[in-house]
Amino acid sequence: KGELELLGFDVVLTRSTDADVDLSERARIANEAEGDCFVSIHCNALDRTDYEGIFTYYYPNSTRGEALAKQVQAGVVEATGGIGRGTPSANFQVLRETTMPAVLVETGFMTHPGELARLCDPNYQQKIALGIANGIDAYLNTRT
Repeated sequence: KGELELLGFDVVLTRSTDADVDLSERARIANEAEGDCFVSIHCNALDRTDYEGIFTYYYPNSTRGEALAKQVQAGVVEATGGIGRGTPSANFQVLRETTMPAVLVETGFMTHPGELARLCDPNYQQKIALGIANGIDAYLNTRT
């Protein structure tokens, strides 16, 4: 939130604590706010410990979502130096039910010991936030 506000954007959070907010409620909040984009931020996990990297998902056939995903992915990879795993499409509820371009960022794998240590580091978290903000800024300032 802070990085985007520094860039001059108004930001609406669907939650500001670790409290659970239903996925459809998150989409409802975003739609009511009539935002220019929606970003959902997550940490990934697998049943193996040797895989790491960053993914940014968008809703299938959403050209605006795909463009946002590519910008956010590039921003996060550049800011963190993490392994970019691409921008696949997915039928996730928060991507499907939002009316604006939407992405879901998987910032890394908690099941990879090295990546987990980075994800727990406030300095690395700040780099993720900066990368997401830079990606959003790039997307919003290059739209036609």
